[in-house]
Amino acid sequence: MKLGFNEWSVHVQSALIDMYGKCMDIESSMAVFECLPERTLDCFNSLMTSLSYCDAVDDVAELFGLMVDEGLVPDGVTLSTTLKALSVSALANSSFSKRFTSMINAYARNGMGKEGIAMLQAMTERGIKPDDVTFLCALNGCNHTGLVEEGRIVFESMKSLHGVDPDRRHFSCTMDLFCRAGLLHEAEEFLLQSQGKGEYFMWSSLLRSCRVHKNEEVGTKAAQVLVELDPDDPAVWLQASNFYAEIGKFDASRQIREVSLARKMTREIGHSLIEIRQ
Repeated sequence: MKLGFNEWSVHVQSALIDMYGKCMDIESSMAVFECLPERTLDCFNSLMTSLSYCDAVDDVAELFGLMVDEGLVPDGVTLSTTLKALSVSALANSSFSKRFTSMINAYARNGMGKEGIAMLQAMTERGIKPDDVTFLCALNGCNHTGLVEEGRIVFESMKSLHGVDPDRRHFSCTMDLFCRAGLLHEAEEFLLQSQGKGEYFMWSSLLRSCRVHKNEEVGTKAAQVLVELDPDDPAVWLQASNFYAEIGKFDASRQIREVSLARKMTREIGHSLIEIRQ
């Protein structure tokens, strides 16, 4: 200040942030940073370096994300400081994995399945371990863009290459991918090989696809399995009856309705929760 520098000069503040960090006074570094009239790349770099000095390596990654969110382009100092911090932090894998996963999800939502697959490959090539959510996002991208072969490879690689056990969500998404492509025989085989031989809603989805694609053979099997899985649900019997009617098997459709009536199965009638005071 005696030399005529404004105390709010970005250059002065950046130097102060760096000085406090080297003195292991991270609270003062943070205080200066939060009072900045303008957050520049130099100030971000100084605070990231200060955090590294004070072993706050997890916060370095968070600050890197904040900097990118504010539209600043990292330079060599930024990347070097961040990578050094991540190399000694357990956050390295989880932080980057959550960001590439977010990108794969964004690709899936915008119908860019191939780009999502490329991102997944880039993750594994760089040693970043994908988790169950990563694979689900990739499968959704394949589902929305009809990438059957790519989706099949992604699903099969989960357990064999990455040690991630597929759960109900992955089975359902992959089965839906086959159904959308009209591969109903493959969808049926996939369900029969899945854990628990598939669940009610998966077989229900398969039966709906058989109605769309007019596949009598697979649809008949799906209807039978569906009734066996949940014989007390009237919606199941109705769905099976409608399927047989649509493929022209009216006797089978009528028989199912008669069985449903004999079992005195009725659907619950909806009612309003609003009470009107007279």
